[in-house]
Amino acid sequence: MLRSVSKCEGHRAEARDPATLDLWYYRELGVIQGSTLRVRRYVGQLFEALGSFPPAHRPGASALEVGCGISPYAGAIDAAGYRYRGLDPSPHAVTWMERLWPGCMACGTLEAVNPGKRFALILAAHVLEHVEDAPGAIRKLAGMLEPGGELWLIVPDDSDPVNPDHKWFFTEATLRAAVVGARLFVSRISVRKIIERENFIYLRAVRP
Repeated sequence: MLRSVSKCEGHRAEARDPATLDLWYYRELGVIQGSTLRVRRYVGQLFEALGSFPPAHRPGASALEVGCGISPYAGAIDAAGYRYRGLDPSPHAVTWMERLWPGCMACGTLEAVNPGKRFALILAAHVLEHVEDAPGAIRKLAGMLEPGGELWLIVPDDSDPVNPDHKWFFTEATLRAAVVGARLFVSRISVRKIIERENFIYLRAVRP
């Protein structure tokens, strides 16, 4: 199963609150270089691992990016024909995104989404490792998909189990099991060495 690491108080104290993350954080990650959003690198890595986003099957089909931050993926989602919506607890990320995608943003958690709303595409890139209950989050996201809708995930593997920002650690097998347990069909999964200290797991699944 997926696992969580019990951390000492000092270790937990190093974890950053997502709601406080400023532009320095995204510059540290390399998402922003100067004042430029680096789109090609991140979208290229995602598409190389999982293929392109499926075209929206009807006008007005909705896509949700959970924990979007300052997203390099929003443009590609929009270009595939979806009505983009992002969720993030950081007001700094929300301000940036609202300038790029007016009207798309709802600040906060999944609870901010209309309970009856269903999406044709959901992307959660580097989100699940930060939540208290990763398997529960996967089940919730699966329930927010319309039939035939797709869930796209990017998570780090378990090569760096002492990262203070991470609460869950994954292998290809445990991530697949959690997604299958949420009654989704895994159509593609790929493990890539993107940074030195850990691999990234890319997963694409569909709701039957």
